[in-house]
Amino acid sequence: MALYYEAADILSSSVSRGSLRSHVYDSNTPLKSPPSLLYGLITSCAEWDVVLSEIIDNTGILSQESKHSI
Repeated sequence: MALYYEAADILSSSVSRGSLRSHVYDSNTPLKSPPSLLYGLITSCAEWDVVLSEIIDNTGILSQESKHSI
């Protein structure tokens, strides 16, 4: 599960600065997940961002899920 939380953190923080690759491989923060898996996940999510956003918005899944803190 740490893989998904780390990916979410990187995707939300990378909007304003640096490349996704630098956020994973040049990170000062120790990662719990293998960098290759993390990089693969975030590049796939970034590639399909528009489609994923549309699915999330149209299904209303966020209103059904409870928010958990890490």
